[in-house]
Amino acid sequence: MGSGVKSLPRSRSKDCKYCKTIEGNIVQGISRTLWEEVKFDRSAVTSIDWITYPILDITEAPESIDVVLINRPDVAPSGSGEPSIRPIAAAIANAIFDATGVRIRRVPFSPDRVKGALSS
Repeated sequence: MGSGVKSLPRSRSKDCKYCKTIEGNIVQGISRTLWEEVKFDRSAVTSIDWITYPILDITEAPESIDVVLINRPDVAPSGSGEPSIRPIAAAIANAIFDATGVRIRRVPFSPDRVKGALSS
């Protein structure tokens, strides 16, 4: 009995022009999910410099990211790296839920925010 899923040709080439773009967007998505937050008060943005703005440190980035491209010539192009950033926060939120049983629905998932969610 077949599943109805067809095997599709894939590329694992690390020198493909799209792989590096996708990897960069994944790292950026991790940074946005774990650290980045634009802060406001009642009248203005208070995050006004890059020195105090939190971002992912290179030591926190994954050692490697395996990109698998699926050849879908029947689907119109929708960008190379941009679509890869969209599911990052949801994937990390689901990993936190799987590990702790606690749902966190607001990024960034900073250590203080995760600790607060765990204690409530």
